[in-house]
Amino acid sequence: MDINHLSLSCEYQPLIDPQSLAVWGYEALSRFKDSKLQPIPPNLVFERLHDSPELFAQVEYLAKSFQLAHAPSGRLFINIDPHGMQGHWIEPMLALLAPRPDLTVELIENTCMNEAQMAIDLIHMLKLRQISCALDDIGAPGTMLCFELMTKMNYLKFDRHWLTKLDDSDNYALLSSLIDYGKRTGKLCILEGIETQQQLLWAQKLKVDLVQGFLFKPQFINPQQAVSCHKALALAPECLIGSSN
Repeated sequence: MDINHLSLSCEYQPLIDPQSLAVWGYEALSRFKDSKLQPIPPNLVFERLHDSPELFAQVEYLAKSFQLAHAPSGRLFINIDPHGMQGHWIEPMLALLAPRPDLTVELIENTCMNEAQMAIDLIHMLKLRQISCALDDIGAPGTMLCFELMTKMNYLKFDRHWLTKLDDSDNYALLSSLIDYGKRTGKLCILEGIETQQQLLWAQKLKVDLVQGFLFKPQFINPQQAVSCHKALALAPECLIGSSN
């Protein structure tokens, strides 16, 4: 997979009030296609980029620029991997994000303590610029829950994996307790991966604040525009210089 031959776009998935089913806001997700216009899973692209930190930061900056430029009005969630905001790319990214009203940055759950500390440092920088933060993928397989990180969040996003375990009383009690913690501390709780009416009923019973998933696919927004990664990355150094002046 050659990054230079990919095109970048995005998709906006709605965050839904599970009681009224009204759209509360949107989450922006990166979408990639190869030279034959075949979709490439974003996780494969970003996994490859982890081996090239500078290129990773460039693509992350490009993706967020595109998502902000084409976003619907209102509340917007975007995903940022702390590995994509390192070194001289920190200030340009913060300068890009700060002017957008009603913006929340989602940070993925962690697989090690070093990543947790990296996320905590990033949250501090975001909060200084009045940018809200959400902890994503809580409870996903292979992740750890950092309590210090959790306390600093405005939103808690629970991974779709919980939906496969709600018949188990221990797992149901654990998720219910985490949601109760969120409510007691003023953090909105979001359950991801809702695909069926039964899962929506579970979310209503758990009294989460928001849900998202493919049950609401008719309300997804897919911009027609796309940008060539090769052409855009060639301009990235100019963006960096302009942001640092």
